[in-house]
Amino acid sequence: MAPDGRILVCDAHRGLLALDPATGELETLLTEVDGDRLLFTNNAAVMPDGTIWFSDSSRVWPIEEWKNDLIEHTCTGRLLRRTPDGMVTTVVDRLCFANGVALTAEMDAVLVAETGTRTIRRVALGADGSPRATTTWAEDLAFDATRWHLATGVREHDGRVWLGSLVEPAIAWSDALVDHP
Repeated sequence: MAPDGRILVCDAHRGLLALDPATGELETLLTEVDGDRLLFTNNAAVMPDGTIWFSDSSRVWPIEEWKNDLIEHTCTGRLLRRTPDGMVTTVVDRLCFANGVALTAEMDAVLVAETGTRTIRRVALGADGSPRATTTWAEDLAFDATRWHLATGVREHDGRVWLGSLVEPAIAWSDALVDHP
């Protein structure tokens, strides 16, 4: 939910949208960044001031062919920031399938799940909400010794971070191919 009551929509094909639930009006907020069309807008989180953090999973493969992006390990995903005045910046680039996005309860960091590396990246935020250093917050998200799962959605709730969905177990040969796309 945006502070103005609209519902943000990450439409993989149409970009970043805002739906007014009272009128049903759907506004297109963004379809491209730096001349690149948003090919796979995926997930968003909104700060109280209206700043939107969102992911674009791939600049190569659309949603219908998402597995190709993981197999080819394109690492063309990105975490983007749209300020209330409409200015958009790429905050983290070259993510391996950028996916879920969440703000911490303290609003001092934004987290983005990187499905292709089973990692969650953390972007520290300054007091003014601007991005600072990016670090790895969690990595090698494995659940047993023989199979791993792909980290997708991430959400903060009541001071806890939840890794929401796990797409599917990995296949041993796919691990071997990661370094040889």
